[in-house]
Amino acid sequence: MQRRSRLTDEAVDAVREAVDLIDLVSEHTKVERRGQRFVALCPFHKEKTPSLSLDPERKLYYCFGCGAGGDALRFHMELTGDTFATTIEHLARRYGIPLRRASGPDADGRPDRSERIQAALEAAYDFFRAKLRTEPVPQQYLQRRKVPSELISRFGVGYAPDDWRTMIEDLSRRIPVPDLESAGLIARSPKAPDRPYDRFRNRLMFPIRSPAGRLLAFGGRTLGDDQAKYVNTNETDHFRKGTLLYGLDAARRGIREQGRALLVEGYFDVLGAAASGIDWAVASMGTALTGQQVRLLSRYTDEVVLGYDGDRAGIEAARKAAGLMLEAGLNVRRALFPAGQDPDSLRLDEGPEAVRATVAEARDAVAIEIDDLPSRAELDPRLRAREAARVRTLIDRVGEPIARRGYFETAAERLGVKVDVLLRESAAAAERPAAPDSPEPAARPRPPVTSSIEEQVLRLTAAAPDLRGIEWPAPDAFFDPALRAIYEAMREQAQAGAERIDSGALVDVLGRRRGTDNETDRPVDRIAGLLLQRSSAFSESDESELRVSLAELGRRFARQRLNLLAREINRAQREGDMETLHRMIEEKQQLSRQLYRQSGR
Repeated sequence: MQRRSRLTDEAVDAVREAVDLIDLVSEHTKVERRGQRFVALCPFHKEKTPSLSLDPERKLYYCFGCGAGGDALRFHMELTGDTFATTIEHLARRYGIPLRRASGPDADGRPDRSERIQAALEAAYDFFRAKLRTEPVPQQYLQRRKVPSELISRFGVGYAPDDWRTMIEDLSRRIPVPDLESAGLIARSPKAPDRPYDRFRNRLMFPIRSPAGRLLAFGGRTLGDDQAKYVNTNETDHFRKGTLLYGLDAARRGIREQGRALLVEGYFDVLGAAASGIDWAVASMGTALTGQQVRLLSRYTDEVVLGYDGDRAGIEAARKAAGLMLEAGLNVRRALFPAGQDPDSLRLDEGPEAVRATVAEARDAVAIEIDDLPSRAELDPRLRAREAARVRTLIDRVGEPIARRGYFETAAERLGVKVDVLLRESAAAAERPAAPDSPEPAARPRPPVTSSIEEQVLRLTAAAPDLRGIEWPAPDAFFDPALRAIYEAMREQAQAGAERIDSGALVDVLGRRRGTDNETDRPVDRIAGLLLQRSSAFSESDESELRVSLAELGRRFARQRLNLLAREINRAQREGDMETLHRMIEEKQQLSRQLYRQSGR
């Protein structure tokens, strides 16, 4: 089994220190300065007024609208889906931090599998880019399609030579063949498994990146007579096409600024849109849109313009895509491209202005379907019923009640039936199970961090100007593991003589600690909300509340421990374990006396 080397605490600290939180957040949303802090529209839920608070000094963020919070590492993980280790590796490359790994039984001194795959992909990217600069065939093709050189560079378009082993012979000098295979760059024939060959041959190569810009895979468009017009990197744990959108890394800023995204089908559609001045286009890479892609897009905007082909297949794909998006709470419009045209072909035939005009005139996707319904003059009742059922299914996915009712009323008028008929059918449809690939309903904003007694103690402790003379119960008094870790770090500062909590040192200590559930509950992420939520000055009543709450936590822990001791005493008696019995009885008596004294009796 492949052994994985472990990142050292020093390496993690170096990356955390180097990361610029404002720089990181600015890639995803507009940031404004307000006093010592910065605010931004939260990328984790839809909003029109900035509720995301950013602290660049402590490198923490907290959203007062949905409760999302953490450090810069958590911000990257939430938006990209990267693991903790991959996040460290990505940010280390971005900020030029060399990574050192721990030695020991679980470390072999070699880069881990993720790093090796990344190195293989980056080497292939450089190879493809270099070949495009020297090969006339792909250059002439791009010239015929009027793709500007600036866009070729911006999107990193390359070329895979028309040969079976050119790439593997070049890259295998510095990249192990198994790593090239794991990256999906080479393949093997059952007839000659010992002689791998280049997976991509005579193809324009489009790098596929994560929203944060990390290279994940390639898509190749044939320049010959290959039956497979497009070929992508093999799907692996590293790359799952149905979870990504091509061009999102380049388009996310434009999407934020425009407040909408243009969704198209393929690589050249994105390039054609960009060449027409639309830098907020992304593509589903030719496959049917998935619920995961819709959820990804909804992180960046609440309105999508569908720019699918104007043929029958494109219209059907647009209908299905609209249903998924409406179910996710997005507003959906359709750009009506002429039959047989897509954004790139329309640009080539009629110019960039025609593409911009078509997108600007995009209409409400549901209204388009209603207009296509047979009118009351249509004599065939079965046709009207079939078409009504199709549109009703689409309207059912509209989440906003007033808009949904309005659509039903318009559809009923078009069909010449009473709206109650459609509403009755809609209610029946609501009881049927959802389609298997339907996205989750539009994510409601997460509630603000709850003010439990544990959280309130930590919030007050962080704000207290003088910690001297306070009695600190044992860390086990905190039942929440992440909050217990925060309290333990605060308690250590106080018991070491600190007059008040050093929040910077606290964040540094907690930033090294891993979460309990695959990095989803890191203590540093919880401290962000506790530190950034409070704005008022610490008062005498706050000091009193802190002391009372600490005492209550101590009593709560003592009561829980007494209940546990009672069960352990009964077990020791049944088993005749006299040593354990005497020890438990003594501890129970001590706790009982402690509770008695604290009660004031």
